[in-house]
Amino acid sequence: MFMSKERFLKNISLTRESRQLEKRRVVIAEQKANDIMNQFQYNIQSIREKFAIYDELFENGKKQHAEDVLRSQIVFLMSALDFYMHEIVRYRLLKMFSGEIRKTESYKTFIVSLQTVEEALKNPETIDWLSEEIILRHSHKTFMASKAIKEVLSLISREKIFAQACQALQTEHTTATKYMDDIYRRRNEIAHQADRPHNEEKQHRICKEEVEQYIDFIEKFVQHVHRLLMEEESKD
Repeated sequence: MFMSKERFLKNISLTRESRQLEKRRVVIAEQKANDIMNQFQYNIQSIREKFAIYDELFENGKKQHAEDVLRSQIVFLMSALDFYMHEIVRYRLLKMFSGEIRKTESYKTFIVSLQTVEEALKNPETIDWLSEEIILRHSHKTFMASKAIKEVLSLISREKIFAQACQALQTEHTTATKYMDDIYRRRNEIAHQADRPHNEEKQHRICKEEVEQYIDFIEKFVQHVHRLLMEEESKD
């Protein structure tokens, strides 16, 4: 027997009490925003600390091993970026669902499964089901290439966050886009090709200064993105 329209709307509507529950959850989410950024900064610090290992190996004449440390830093760096993007996207989508920040057009077309809808109807007092759905939907995606980052930022913000972050970096949009994609390409060559061109045995050259520049760029980019998102949130 089909449920009537009136009964369906009654079941899915939030009562005043449940709305208050969701608002209390958002207080926790605001604390989590700082946790997301703190985790990113911790990851960056950990990556930088590996320079000490590089220096020791290099000074002891183990150049190949030292360079492999640099390569690992690039992989860890882009993983830190990817993890930050996944976490901040989930955080922002939950805030939109709770009505604490304004929804984007992309949010309105975010797809959830019928199984998730059933879970939501059974548990109106929590939004854990949505958090799990976001993780599932994005589990096969990476947010390291500039195009992917721009797209996912448009999902969680009404502003042109990527362009504004580039401006804050005092870098041309096209220059920053290319630089980020160059780092991502290098990361893929290291992770999937042992940092070698196709059909060649010799690895690409790498130096400490290059990796330091990569780390500085990604760190500052994420810092500006986070600041811009929090500023937007404070206005909602």
